[in-house]
Amino acid sequence: PGGDGARSRLDVRGPELAPIDGADRDERGPLLGRGGMGAVHLDRDRRIGRRVARKMLGGVQSVEAVRRFLREARIQGQLEHPAIPPVYDVGRLPTGEVYFTMKRVRGETLADVLRGLGQGDAAMRARYPRRRLLAAMLTVCDALDYAHARGVLHRDLNGMRDRLDAAERRLHLGAWHLRQLFPATARADAS
Repeated sequence: PGGDGARSRLDVRGPELAPIDGADRDERGPLLGRGGMGAVHLDRDRRIGRRVARKMLGGVQSVEAVRRFLREARIQGQLEHPAIPPVYDVGRLPTGEVYFTMKRVRGETLADVLRGLGQGDAAMRARYPRRRLLAAMLTVCDALDYAHARGVLHRDLNGMRDRLDAAERRLHLGAWHLRQLFPATARADAS
């Protein structure tokens, strides 16, 4: 939301990315996961000194693939909601690889939590009682409503990527790569 309280349609356009001068800004860390568009590593941001999740575009970096990847980063970066990890940076390394960094989300995947509960795991049941799971699902519903009001449709909810953070008591939505933009609702423009 802007300072005047008005909300507008998301802007997916942006300038071309120049390589970072000198050494790579992020210190490469372990692989967190791999998906259809690339890989996510747990890196350390050297400028700020915090751990970040850095998503790197994998495979052939065609003009269309780069466009889709940057579109993902720009849309996710404009969705300011507690259940949507914020984007910190977008860039192109001196090697030409395109990336974006976002908040590192701790916790277990929703799929792992549900599997553990289904197997009667007592520790999992203690960490994630039914009331906490229902509250987490409400945060997802709220995040999806927020995104839909801004013309963004997720299209790929997946318990393998969505993470439950026991400390924050929140379910974070991951992998916003399959999106569809549609006209924002009047509610988003009016509030």
